[in-house]
Parts: sequence; structure tokens; C-alpha cells
Amino acid sequence: MKNRLFLLIQTAVAAVVVVSAVVFAAEPGTENDPVVSKSYVDNKIEELLKTLESGGTINTDSATSADMSKFKYVPVHVGVGQQLIGGEGTEIILRVGRSFAVVSGTESLVDVTAGTEMNDKAEIKKNHIIIVPRNDGRGVRVVEDAWFLVKGEYTIG
Repeated sequence: MKNRLFLLIQTAVAAVVVVSAVVFAAEPGTENDPVVSKSYVDNKIEELLKTLESGGTINTDSATSADMSKFKYVPVHVGVGQQLIGGEGTEIILRVGRSFAVVSGTESLVDVTAGTEMNDKAEIKKNHIIIVPRNDGRGVRVVEDAWFLVKGEYTIG
């Protein structure tokens, strides 16, 4: 019985030694997955933020350059009787005034805030995020002088 217990303890100790050796011998990073310092990451984030704040563009190896204004909300004034037509993926938020959905056919706009679809001539609610799903003439028609926050491509006509 003592021999079995002694053998069991020796086996457990040997297993711990082998696992520890493997863990401590492993390199902390590889060429494909390097380890970087916190200061390096902080500097890169600071550079990125400065680029975004200056309205510049960002180049990465995995994506093409993009105009960063497409990724920021911009205030847009639209007069009575005019339409704000969004491009694919454009986000529209009514802040002041009154407007209605402009939709062709059976398609719709998406009211993300309410989680609903908006058919043609549906009233746009203030402070709701409205998404234009496709670049096919969808948007909003203004009936009372309006200000919007818009992210993405749009035209006013």
C-alpha cells in the first residue's frame, strides 16, 4: 500500500514538472502573433484618434482607404418640401422639424430604435435611428423645416 501511494505521488510530481517545463519553455509570441507592450498599443490608438479627429483617412493592410466622414454623424439642414435621400446603409436621425418616409414600392426604411419597418409616408419620429437599406431612392420628405444627423452618403433635392 505504501509503495502504491509513493508511486502515485511520484507520478503526480513528474506530471507537474513536465507540464511546468512545457509552459515555461513556450515563447510568449510568434512572428504571426507577436506580443506587444501596452505603451505601443496606447501610441497606436493615439495616432488613430488624431487621424480620425483631423478628418484624415486610415490605411490598413486588410481594408482599402475610406473617407472617415462616412463614419461620423454630420448635422444636415433640409428645408420644407425637400427630400433627403440616403445611400446604402445611411443612418438618419431627425432632431428638429417634421418629416415622412419616402419609399418606393413595397420596400421600407428600418427604424432601428423602435425595431420596426417604415413604409412610404410613415412619420419619422424624433431621435430615432433610421437606416436606408439600399441605394434606391429611399429617404425622408420634409414638411416642417428640419435638422438631421446623418451618417453615410446622401443627397438633398
